[in-house]
Amino acid sequence: MSRHRATGGVGSPAGEEAPRTTMSRTRVIKRILAFGAVLVAAAALVAVVVVWHAVKTSVDGSRARQGAALAKYHRAFLEDERFAATLPILAWRAGDRDASLVIAPRVGWIVIDPKTLESYRRALPEDARGLELDAGLVKKIDKDWLNVDPALWVGLDFTWMRRLADYDYWDLDRHNLAPSPPGYLYGASPDLEKLSAWAKLRLARGLHDGDPATAIREVEQLARLCTTTEETDVIAVGLSLLPLADKVRERAVSLQRGAGDLGKPLREGDWARLHRALWAAIAHAELRASAAYDGDWGEIAVGRCAALAWTMGMALPERPFLLDSYRAEYEHLGRLLAASPECRLPRLRKLWAQPDFPDIVASLEGTSWPMRAVIRWVPAVRTLFGEMLVAISEQDWFRNYHDGDASDAGPPVHQ
Repeated sequence: MSRHRATGGVGSPAGEEAPRTTMSRTRVIKRILAFGAVLVAAAALVAVVVVWHAVKTSVDGSRARQGAALAKYHRAFLEDERFAATLPILAWRAGDRDASLVIAPRVGWIVIDPKTLESYRRALPEDARGLELDAGLVKKIDKDWLNVDPALWVGLDFTWMRRLADYDYWDLDRHNLAPSPPGYLYGASPDLEKLSAWAKLRLARGLHDGDPATAIREVEQLARLCTTTEETDVIAVGLSLLPLADKVRERAVSLQRGAGDLGKPLREGDWARLHRALWAAIAHAELRASAAYDGDWGEIAVGRCAALAWTMGMALPERPFLLDSYRAEYEHLGRLLAASPECRLPRLRKLWAQPDFPDIVASLEGTSWPMRAVIRWVPAVRTLFGEMLVAISEQDWFRNYHDGDASDAGPPVHQ
């Protein structure tokens, strides 16, 4: 009997104690699990604090770097912009003659869905169809484009370039593909490789035919219209056509080929000054840029409208996250827009005037529902999330001003 009590055998009083032992083990397991949950929660909290600190440090660091660069290079930037204001090619025109239906069908658009592009082409007026430069031809134009085979331009109609001087601007919103999804800020971008190819072929043909002066004038008009598009990338390509025209000037003089006024070439380094000023203009319209520089806003001759398009296009989707904590910054951007009546920006102006764009849930498409809930209902997290987006969008707009070197002009890089 004592053995049965000791072992809790069946039919003995000791068997009644077994459930108590099992219940005791259950309580122990529950306590272990509860303790583990506390440890996991503590670890998660520590991780959140670490991530929060890292993001906040990155955001604050980005803002400090932007402010320091703006203060350091603002004077050099203004000198570049004042130089740009002296160039007739960048003079603003008050007319309303839009070149979009002349240029766009000949350069095409960069799109993901080919069906969308085909629908656009079918919707063009009949006399504007089939004018786009062939992609296969574009690939045949190499670095030695001045000596390109004349067979490449056989059958091409360059007469449209004669009319470019009659137009005041090129509006990318007109005769463009509809933004997708509806209400989105941007439409498609023009095929800049084809645009540059048109310019190279026109210059090469002008030199070949003994009339480089006419070709130079026409390509410079194309460059001028590019600078009116209010899109930084297109303006940059337009400015890059100016050194191409200068190459033809040099070749025409050395070969003593062609008569007529070849125009005045840019001095060495002038193109780089224009290019770096174009990108640095964006820094003056950043959401977190200081209003202390607003007095010089009107002196920006190249890139002012494009800077607004870039920065306000970034700030609009971030507005639901930041409007409460960045209200003064958003009002500042609104004042810059109001101070720029020459900037068309129709879609941006319309969306900027809306009270809330876009809905905060729509802004978080693709984000997990717990994250959406936290960002929506926890203001501090919402603000930090918005600041993170701002920091990601900020770039080293003054890259080409570092050490006073404008010779390596190129697009900015993320910090």
